[in-house]
Amino acid sequence: MKLTNNLINRLIFILALLGGLISSYLLYTYVVEVPIVCVDTGCEIVRESPYSYFLDVPLPAFGLMMYVAILLLSFLRTTLEKNDHHHLATKLISVSALVGVLISVYLTYLEAIVIKAYCMWCVASAFIIVLIFVLSVIELRRLK
Repeated sequence: MKLTNNLINRLIFILALLGGLISSYLLYTYVVEVPIVCVDTGCEIVRESPYSYFLDVPLPAFGLMMYVAILLLSFLRTTLEKNDHHHLATKLISVSALVGVLISVYLTYLEAIVIKAYCMWCVASAFIIVLIFVLSVIELRRLK
């Protein structure tokens, strides 16, 4: 199967949808204060750490905003002709994903070195945003 730009955009959309679902679930558990479904206690340990909030906002809220932005940009690209706006939407997806990757690297570092526990949902989200970033870079290189 050939990795066309349309296929890349669909994959980005699906991955962003999946990331948004993960972030939504985690945000729900933070707000309602219910236990996180997890294979071990790592998710709860991470949630109880002081690093799980930024400016008194649960981190999953920021993840959800990022994934929604990528979803909207990906959808917008399907409606745009191959012009400057299409290229701008592709760049914005790459920049958003890069910021997400950098934040995920930092948070994974905190999990490993400082908190000494892993949240499987956080790791899954980090993996998803890395995939989105890689796919968006592939598409950007093709648009040059």
